[in-house]
Amino acid sequence: MGTRNIGMTVTAEFVKSRVKTLDIPLTLSEHSISNLLNDVRLKDRLQLDAVDCIWEYLADQSTDEIFGLRAGLNIKLGDLGVVGFLLSSCDTFEHAIEDIIKHLSIVSETAHFSLTSSGDKCSLNYIPHYVRARRHRVEASIASTVRFAKLLTGGRFTPLSILLSHAPPSASSVSEAHSLLGCDVIYNQEVNAVEFHHDQLSLPIDNSNALVHERMLGLAKEVMERLPSSGFLSTVRGLVRRYPACGKNEIAKRLFISGRHLNRKLALDDTSFKQIQNEIRLQLAESWLQNNVHIDEIVERFSFCDVRSFSKAFKRWSGVTPAQFLVKSKS
Repeated sequence: MGTRNIGMTVTAEFVKSRVKTLDIPLTLSEHSISNLLNDVRLKDRLQLDAVDCIWEYLADQSTDEIFGLRAGLNIKLGDLGVVGFLLSSCDTFEHAIEDIIKHLSIVSETAHFSLTSSGDKCSLNYIPHYVRARRHRVEASIASTVRFAKLLTGGRFTPLSILLSHAPPSASSVSEAHSLLGCDVIYNQEVNAVEFHHDQLSLPIDNSNALVHERMLGLAKEVMERLPSSGFLSTVRGLVRRYPACGKNEIAKRLFISGRHLNRKLALDDTSFKQIQNEIRLQLAESWLQNNVHIDEIVERFSFCDVRSFSKAFKRWSGVTPAQFLVKSKS
């Protein structure tokens, strides 16, 4: 397996740009968020754990239910660094979407986008790979997406609706969210997404420049190659751990990609879905056996046909049967 994965990261510049838009004090102690952000240079990248701590602190300090959404709406294209220049030099909104899908990891490896369509409606889906302070971070990212779309198109982009997977805040905050985003905001949905009419894809980008775009693509490629980690691999591992009975195509569907595309991306880290699944299923099975989970329940959790099928798979993963493993672990 490859050695690139050391955890998902976000550019310090992007984190700082979001925090500075909020009226929240950042002075707690010598280990405060303020010190953390001041200690990193703009070219540095923050590990996911550090970003988690920052957002949890902001959520604890804020009395505003939609502070994340406000932070997202205050973002500037320049806060995206090279990706901002790349997007603003595209010729159409559709090409800008293609570029952000391909190059989001330059800014943040903690989420990814996908574009789906049905009839005359398109959906730019935002798939987060984090858990902590999730609702505020998702709202910040969705709001940023709407903000960037409007900036790129000179205000011509008009969303049809915003879909959010979490529960709604108070009625007054829901009403304000509708007003700030300029469209319906619908909660408790299966996905987090910005929905818009298909004809919006052809909207021209105000500062389109083919020569600049070509140069930015080259620079973006260089930056991508220097990224120290593969957040996608971490995401897949997390999904397999959460849904151990799911196969490759089911996991891929949760990432809005095909099973073949999933394995192509995993191949960049010298691994495959089957390798990841076998490794994590073995870890889970050993943990459950050691914690006295009945084997029939383990069979059900993995959706095996029967105990015999599970035992054969366990021996294939570990070299021993479940019974032999238990004897060995207790000796």
